[in-house]
Amino acid sequence: MKPNCAILLFTQSASADAVSKNLLPGKAFKHKKNLSSILITDCLKKLQQTGLPVFCTNGNQAGNSFGEKISNGLEQVFNKGFEQVVVVGNDCPELTTRLVLESVTALNNCGAVIGPDRRGGAYLIGINQNAFDKNLFAGLPWQSGGLFTGLQNLFLINKSSFTVLKTCSDINCYEDLHTVAIKFKTVLLQVVCWCVEVMVRHGSFS
Repeated sequence: MKPNCAILLFTQSASADAVSKNLLPGKAFKHKKNLSSILITDCLKKLQQTGLPVFCTNGNQAGNSFGEKISNGLEQVFNKGFEQVVVVGNDCPELTTRLVLESVTALNNCGAVIGPDRRGGAYLIGINQNAFDKNLFAGLPWQSGGLFTGLQNLFLINKSSFTVLKTCSDINCYEDLHTVAIKFKTVLLQVVCWCVEVMVRHGSFS
């Protein structure tokens, strides 16, 4: 029997991610790309462990703006016959398989689920098809500290109930590593290990 819910990993390619998110300033591009690959692969593995269908954009998503691209991605998954979609990025090391499954369970009792990050954005958005308005969704303040509030307002306007998950930190630049170091040492250790793995693999820190 086909599940009602699918997961969308909304991500760029490792190469594009390495350019837009300078996680290793001063290091060779190949190291940045490999780190991005590790982040994407690690996230994908967590998602696949849910046992649900997983789709990955890998940067191949139509649209001019970020909002248009993510809205088109959601619409494409809904058009495959799924009634619920959980969308995540690759930049939240705190995301776990259990947390994704928690969002799936919540979607059975409400219209949407939001996983807020610590800068006012969102690391996870789950939504039922009947709560999804493509144009309004595309017009949200994406990639800003106003996204979480924008999502809440959208669902309130549409009279869609929603659940808020625990707040997590995401990593989009080198400065984020410092923030994670202060508040979430275990998560930072994981990220640092990824960095070291990349460097050791290539036998160079240049």
